[in-house]
Amino acid sequence: MRTPTIDDRDIIINQNKRHAPAGAGRALATAVLALAGLLALWLLITTLDPQARAAREVAQWRSQQLDSDLYTVDMLAGALLRLALPIALAVGALGLVIVGLLLLYRRWATPVAIAAHYHVKALEAQRYQLPHTLTYAPRIDSRMNNEAASPGLLPELSVASLPGITDLAQVQHTPTPQRILLGLGPGDEHIVVPLARLWHVATSGPTGNGKSNIHRLLLAQLLALGAHVAIGDPKFTEYDIEQDEDWRPIARRLHLAPAVSADQIGALLDYAVEELKRRLERRRKQEKVGAPLFIALDELPWIYDHVQAADEQIAELVRMGRGVGVFTLAAAQDFLVKSTGLSAARDNFRSAFYLGGDLKTGSVLLDVPQRDLARREGELSFGTALLRSSATTPPALVRVPYVSNASLYHLLGDMADARHTPGRGMADASGMYGPRDQQPHMPPIGQENAKDIQASSASGRAEPASAEARRLARLFLEGKDPAVIVAELRGIKSNEGKRYQIALAEVLGLIRQGLDITY
Repeated sequence: MRTPTIDDRDIIINQNKRHAPAGAGRALATAVLALAGLLALWLLITTLDPQARAAREVAQWRSQQLDSDLYTVDMLAGALLRLALPIALAVGALGLVIVGLLLLYRRWATPVAIAAHYHVKALEAQRYQLPHTLTYAPRIDSRMNNEAASPGLLPELSVASLPGITDLAQVQHTPTPQRILLGLGPGDEHIVVPLARLWHVATSGPTGNGKSNIHRLLLAQLLALGAHVAIGDPKFTEYDIEQDEDWRPIARRLHLAPAVSADQIGALLDYAVEELKRRLERRRKQEKVGAPLFIALDELPWIYDHVQAADEQIAELVRMGRGVGVFTLAAAQDFLVKSTGLSAARDNFRSAFYLGGDLKTGSVLLDVPQRDLARREGELSFGTALLRSSATTPPALVRVPYVSNASLYHLLGDMADARHTPGRGMADASGMYGPRDQQPHMPPIGQENAKDIQASSASGRAEPASAEARRLARLFLEGKDPAVIVAELRGIKSNEGKRYQIALAEVLGLIRQGLDITY
């Protein structure tokens, strides 16, 4: 039988603290029984002592000679004493037995209880499958030094069970507020989550493993549903010639022009934090906070190095944003503290794609031990990822569909971009993004400040807007949602898929023209 360790003694101390009242009661009962035993022993000695017996007989004879009443009382006392003696002896013996059992328990039964405690904890660790999404505290530390507890945190699923490289155009999926596609599982199973449970998303992996493709997949679906999206990426371009990736359908639907330079990304973060504060104030006033706003940030270590206080602002966004519809989509080769400046805030990325590379980053984002990731590292390549989400608990190996240009045109209903026009560059964002010290936050293209934008840009209008554009802009300024405008003027409802997306893009373009917003 092993010797109890310091941890074992801690368990015993904690158990004693929890059971202190019961322990005090047992100690008191044991003391009473011990006193009863001593009393019984004293009665036995006084009863069997010859001198004491002779003294009692003399006292009885004298009492008989003096008074018959005293004799009767003495006789009754003697009878009671003879009756109480065996009872006292029995109680004393019982007290001695209880004390002995307690000593035996402390000597032999306590180590057995400690072993049972560890056994139960190991079984609970193996069977613990509570989704981390059931509570807002995102951290469920299921890591144990016990080797028996680690199998099962990552299900043994091989790449062979997943579909091959799949173009999104081949996937029969239409995004809805209840179905945002994250990946494909065995048998072409669609791994989907509701928009409300997408939350903050982290994507980690080496260059060339598909981080940008994951952003294309998510941003295209969010824009198709009418969410507000902004991009901060130092390497963003509307058309990536090397990869033959057309980002113009996404760029033209952004809530704000893409932020590329350090000043622009800093201004984007300033705007996002200010918008977070405005939404928190609306929530306190029991008002609607507004449409979901997604801030997509790529090359997070570069942003941390070049944008002042970026780590603090991103930490504030991921800690407070979910409750008021401000979400962050962040991508980086690793999420180490020295690279991103984020520490505890990383726990708020409750959806995560791990594409390989840094085991420590994967362990933090997926909330699994590094030794489990090491066994699966070789299965990760372009198009495959370990996904942690509300639909995959524990994290699962998935195939991420490739978002080709054709699939992007189809999803966003923008067939005009089917061919790249040489020489067409990204829209100039200098008017929207000034230096951080001159422009603390960027103006959103929204109803709350559309009048200001219209007034400030009227003087630089190149050509007058059409009558229809001015009409749509006036309806927008009056507070009507673009979806309502599409339904009233085009007769197309938001559940009509691609037809609605095409009409919405046309209406938004006319609204921008009517407001004289250069896009």
